[in-house]
Amino acid sequence: MSRIDLSKIKLSQLRAFAAVAKHHNFSAAAAHLDMTQSSVSHAVATLESELGVVLFARSRQGATLTYVGAQILAPTQQMLSLLDTVAERAIASRSAETGQVRIASIGSLATRWLPSIMGLFNRQYAQIEVTVTKYYDHFAVQAALDDRSADIGLMDVYELEGYAVVDICTDPYVLLLPADTLSPDEPVTWELVRQQVMIMPALSDRGYDELRDYVARLTPALDVAYEINEDAVIVSMVAQKLGVAILPYLAALPIPKSVQVRPLPDGLTRQLAAVTREDVLHPASVFLFLDLVKRCGHDIFSAESLTPPSA
Repeated sequence: MSRIDLSKIKLSQLRAFAAVAKHHNFSAAAAHLDMTQSSVSHAVATLESELGVVLFARSRQGATLTYVGAQILAPTQQMLSLLDTVAERAIASRSAETGQVRIASIGSLATRWLPSIMGLFNRQYAQIEVTVTKYYDHFAVQAALDDRSADIGLMDVYELEGYAVVDICTDPYVLLLPADTLSPDEPVTWELVRQQVMIMPALSDRGYDELRDYVARLTPALDVAYEINEDAVIVSMVAQKLGVAILPYLAALPIPKSVQVRPLPDGLTRQLAAVTREDVLHPASVFLFLDLVKRCGHDIFSAESLTPPSA
């Protein structure tokens, strides 16, 4: 079987073929394409030559598709339709001066990181409306995506299927202690942590399921004395020397000087990302926002000291 050199096939030839098939006539196809009849005839003849098949039975009554021509018509129309879609989406993105982006976000991203991204976005696309709803945890953010009340979810991601993910940053969990618990050069060990009273997020906050699994694997177990459903309250309790806590660094901000921040003996992190559903056709404004996250999201973490000090 001889091979066909697809690089020699031109879009103008495919458009001519599709037009003749639609109008059953070379002159009518030429008028539709704003070309001369000879140009259309030449394009179709060249396409037939490259493919090595006859696409039309020609007669005084017009042009009728051959069997192989009919077989080729549907995929040709699909290709041309996809090309038109590419052009439409590119034009829409270039001219997207209005629109809306609906964001659902976990609290720590909404408070600490998102305002800077929104500032950049507003300066570039002032006519696009951005709305933000803060949710308790990533399960609630995902639910907002699923019921179509949000276009973009800003959340910590684990195992996701059916979603497109744009990474923002890795947020490490850190140990928070009263400032006078350890000297700066004294290492953190689990033995030392077990000597402290532990403050943990409440069981109702499912966003910390991963943290609870992590702590449950430690032996001997930690002495959990308090379960609190608000990150800021946990940090304040550490500042008042009521115990120590483990939180994602971003969730713990702002951290008072009376609280010492140290890395965990064996690290635990969460991956923060902008998430969209893959089965939803989003407007151009959503892709403009995601593009900004791709370009600037990680840099904002570094520029605004949203990553913890090194060990």
